[in-house]
Amino acid sequence: MWFTCKCMQLKCITNVPRGQGGNLLIDLFRHCDNHLGEKQLIPYMNLQRHVLVDGKVRTDKTYPAGFMDVISTPKTNKNYRLLPSSPNQG
Repeated sequence: MWFTCKCMQLKCITNVPRGQGGNLLIDLFRHCDNHLGEKQLIPYMNLQRHVLVDGKVRTDKTYPAGFMDVISTPKTNKNYRLLPSSPNQG
């Protein structure tokens, strides 16, 4: 099952080259997954190796995910793909 997060805006990831940037993974899980709303739960998931970016385990909560990256949580069986939002989506 694939989910495309429509609540992430393009401004979160524009002009940020790979290897630099902020907490895109934290923002994704806070906005798109209601049961992961607590900010303390996300670093715990990273430390327990429950977050995969493009099929590789990432333990850094500030890992700079980019366009078309697939973010997976195998424990909840959810996958997200980062796509730019179109201007008319609102």
